[in-house]
Amino acid sequence: PGLSIKEIADTIVHNSKKVMDAILKLLDFASIQTAAEKIFNSDRIDIYGVGASGIVALDLYQKLLRIGVKCMYSPDSHLQLTSACGLRKGDCAVAVSYSGETPIVLKSVEEAKKSGAFLIGITRFGKNPLSSAVDVNLPVPFTEPLLREGAMASRLSQLIIVDILFSVIASRNSKTILKHLKRTSEAVKQKRR
Repeated sequence: PGLSIKEIADTIVHNSKKVMDAILKLLDFASIQTAAEKIFNSDRIDIYGVGASGIVALDLYQKLLRIGVKCMYSPDSHLQLTSACGLRKGDCAVAVSYSGETPIVLKSVEEAKKSGAFLIGITRFGKNPLSSAVDVNLPVPFTEPLLREGAMASRLSQLIIVDILFSVIASRNSKTILKHLKRTSEAVKQKRR
């Protein structure tokens, strides 16, 4: 309370820079590589997340769709759970939850695991139910209390992980992906006219 707009802007930009630096220190390149390969080579990918983490899940979903990856995301948590029950061995699920404790996301992960899917988590650094349940965890810095006002730093850190993951997938499979990007870009461009 009582901060000027400049002070608010300075604080947000400063905190965002701190998050980016923390991500670089936490990044496990082998885990990113494993996750990227599993996503690209899976028959089907489910993506789970609700609330602010649901926004991140949606971002990953639209990026993967643009490059021709068969994936599913729904903001309806019941549909996430239902979809998890339909996965098989050879499929993959990506669960996004900053706290790593979101009950419906954990339930979807549990069902995906029963289905034999490979599990990837994007959650805060450290031990939590989600990081313990997945095959590969892509940790984000623990920068916010779990009771938080705007999920700014956590959302930013998860989006950066999604961008890194997507870029690795795209760079490793550039010939295949370039064709899909071109086609989807043209289709969307035509709708803007």
